Amino acid sequence: MCTVALRIRRLQLPQNHLEIADTLINLANILDDCNKDSQALKFYQEALSIYRANFGDESEDCANSLKSIGYINIRQGDTAEAISNLSEALRIFRMKQGLDSLEVGAVLYHLGE
Repeated sequence: MCTVALRIRRLQLPQNHLEIADTLINLANILDDCNKDSQALKFYQEALSIYRANFGDESEDCANSLKSIGYINIRQGDTAEAISNLSEALRIFRMKQGLDSLEVGAVLYHLGE
């Protein structure tokens, strides 16, 4: 169903529309839950690109996308990429939510800190 929604939104909306990003995140979450890492990663990365185009590099939407990408990097054994993505997500979450937020704690846990 989500793929149909994505196709329709791509036809009807501008390329960097937030509804497209949100649909990509929904699809990525479903694929992530099914351990279809390469497909989920593709959708998370595309959504991240849209969020950056709309909000810049320091939005919580970017941080959430980077966190999800980092978790997939961990599962795939790509430690360097995981550290890079999770560290960037951590920086944004700390800036937006403070040092003691649940998101900061979750990212720190996955970074082993």
